[in-house]
Amino acid sequence: MSSYSSAVVERIRNNLFATQKEMEDNRLSEFEQTRILRLRDMYNHWIAYPTTRERDITEEILRRWPDVDRDTALRYVQVLRVLLGDLGKTNKDYIRWQFNEMIRDAYDMAKRDHNPDAMIKALDKFAKYNQLDKADVLDNHWETIKPQTFIMTDDPSVIGFKPIPNIREKIAAKIHQYWNEQVEDVRFVEMPEATKHIGDE
Repeated sequence: MSSYSSAVVERIRNNLFATQKEMEDNRLSEFEQTRILRLRDMYNHWIAYPTTRERDITEEILRRWPDVDRDTALRYVQVLRVLLGDLGKTNKDYIRWQFNEMIRDAYDMAKRDHNPDAMIKALDKFAKYNQLDKADVLDNHWETIKPQTFIMTDDPSVIGFKPIPNIREKIAAKIHQYWNEQVEDVRFVEMPEATKHIGDE
């Protein structure tokens, strides 16, 4: 049994839920459209019953479409696996979806039986489970905000000033010009003659 090429699988993926007009616009042949509709049917079936084994899906394909041979059915299962991922790893999202579906079924049954009390109970469970009485929490995606990186620089051009050529050499020359380690400590001497009139006014 050979597998479909990656190009064929991608073509199926892109048109899995396309309308007939969209498939025609995408220039899919009648054969391709039929295959996609069958895969869509089995995709939804496997979503509804995620614990179904591959061999049971294969048998279901053969049962639904007698013109499909076993090799083709097995190829269908391979494509479905790619489209669905590993359904053995049932996650909480699916469990939530399944729970909501069961509540909807219970509501529909109560409605058919003209049982308003059961309808209200089903609606109450649905509202509480989905927390419809609580305000939606806004997800601001703070984790995607990256702090700005600041890099220290003495280049004035980053803020629009024209840099002075050879500024480092000029600074060093000025330091050398005015800095003299041999200069004696400055002594401050108070001169009475210069300060005797301060405060007389």
